[in-house]
Amino acid sequence: MGARRVISMPVMVVTMTMAMMVIGPKSCWAAAPYSVKAAHTTTTATTSTPQPLGFMRGAAMGMLPVIDCNGTCSKYRANTTAPIQDAIAILGDYGVNTIRLRLFIFPYPNNSYAGLESVKRMAKRAHAAGHNISLDIFYTQWFFGVPYGVQRRRPAPWRNLTFDALLDATYNYTRASVGALVAQGTPPATVQIGNEINCGIFFPDPDKPCSSGGEVCQCEDNWGNLARIIAAGSRGVRDAYPPANIIIQLGASKDLSHGGQWAHKFYTTIAAAGAPYDAFGLSFYQIWGARNVSDLCFIADAARALPDKKIYVIETGYPYKYGHRFQPGKVPGQVFPATPAGQLAWLRAVLYTVEHGLWGRGAGVSWWGTEYANPCSGDECAAFWDANYTGLPVLTDRGFRPSDPNNPPPHGVKCPPLDAEKDTRTAATNRAREQFGPSDRLRFLDGWWR
Repeated sequence: MGARRVISMPVMVVTMTMAMMVIGPKSCWAAAPYSVKAAHTTTTATTSTPQPLGFMRGAAMGMLPVIDCNGTCSKYRANTTAPIQDAIAILGDYGVNTIRLRLFIFPYPNNSYAGLESVKRMAKRAHAAGHNISLDIFYTQWFFGVPYGVQRRRPAPWRNLTFDALLDATYNYTRASVGALVAQGTPPATVQIGNEINCGIFFPDPDKPCSSGGEVCQCEDNWGNLARIIAAGSRGVRDAYPPANIIIQLGASKDLSHGGQWAHKFYTTIAAAGAPYDAFGLSFYQIWGARNVSDLCFIADAARALPDKKIYVIETGYPYKYGHRFQPGKVPGQVFPATPAGQLAWLRAVLYTVEHGLWGRGAGVSWWGTEYANPCSGDECAAFWDANYTGLPVLTDRGFRPSDPNNPPPHGVKCPPLDAEKDTRTAATNRAREQFGPSDRLRFLDGWWR
């Protein structure tokens, strides 16, 4: 996700051991380095071995080391009478099998929680609790913000590389990062080449030509470059850990609600240009434009064209209360209330649709914002815990439990067969063309209107 990741949080910068600096709540950092235990006692999980991935039931937990001081000041509990525990252990007790971690390249000092050393520590925590690892490599130094494309440009150390040298750097960085996780016994089950790359990777600097990077919205003839960048990253993954599923992620909420034409063009064009990958990774949120869970069926064109690709909803979420960007009236025709019950219902509907509705190709669902209990993320209050760090029904009622294929939850769907949707898809595509003019195109494709 993009600039919406920013949260309002009292912070202080603290120098830590291992030359790490992170930003975290004052309450966490009142003591000293991360190796010092907080005064209260927390309950942690016994070490267990992750099972083969199977269907991903995932939770993004990248900010957790900031919130819980690298596990030393956790406040999370499953319910009001349960002991304080490591949030990762609680998730495992309630059906989550995968922890998704974001990796920034050359991170700034105040976001080093997403640097490689911090990601390695988090991977060890997750692995010890029996979870698989899903690695999201951003190839940027920060979340994507405005003005357009600034944070999607090359990181500073790579700014003056030739394009061929940029490909080598992408390969070497990817191989080294995945290899570091493999070397410590926490290999990633899935790896993303970029985060929500609707308009590509490595946007050109203002004084550089399109050919210097892999942007494809303003540089419409640049698909070959983007495919080469993805191929370099994919080769790095394969050389470090061949079993990993390679995912290409799009911010797809708005596009799928209008027929999925960009997802179809994007995935088929990069494949035709030689980009190797295993799966579609869809971001799917009502706050960013999804109208109904059934909008997921509009990935059909891409699925039909590329029958070997799995389908993940690699990011989704829904608020348990109104707040931040998600306010009454934000979602036209809203059918899921912004309540704990509505949050659980959203997950159950999305999970059922991916498990049973996507032509046998659904490979998993992962929640975003899982750890943001207090404060909420900058966009919506979608955590699995309330402001008191107590588990919500989306967690305690086992929202990730397997779905019964013959008993769909409200709004969960089985999509029509891939050969029976042409009229519906065409109508949705025409509606999209009518509603989005040229001035809206760039924002739409780049995911700002997910």
